[in-house]
Amino acid sequence: MNFWSATLASRIRVALRARAGTVSASERALVDRLAEEQVLVPEGDRAAGEGSGSPGAVPVPVIRHREEGPVVPVFTSEEAMARALPYVPPYQRVRLGILAALWPADDVSLAVDPGSPREVTIHADDVQALFGLRRH
Repeated sequence: MNFWSATLASRIRVALRARAGTVSASERALVDRLAEEQVLVPEGDRAAGEGSGSPGAVPVPVIRHREEGPVVPVFTSEEAMARALPYVPPYQRVRLGILAALWPADDVSLAVDPGSPREVTIHADDVQALFGLRRH
């Protein structure tokens, strides 16, 4: 598989396999760049006018998912967001590595393109570890 022509969801799956030690050395080197990938993060509470956090902070929306528990939904494009949500809310482009550094809680998972066939969920235990912020 050509790592960079694959979807973000596919690259995340490779990264999770790399964390488990089941990818080649060349794939492992490419996985290190995953933290630089940008995703669209709906603004959550700030978009609703409630305000959240300090100025410059990325407001991270946490929703309850029936099967996965609490998740932060992110999207790879406006089109993916429009397919999943009734409207496209205000959002910010954020690098995955920065998002992981701002992670709201240890029990929250990351859902990339929720509701699409390419959806991938990074379980709470893997979010920060995947981006080198915490070792398990």
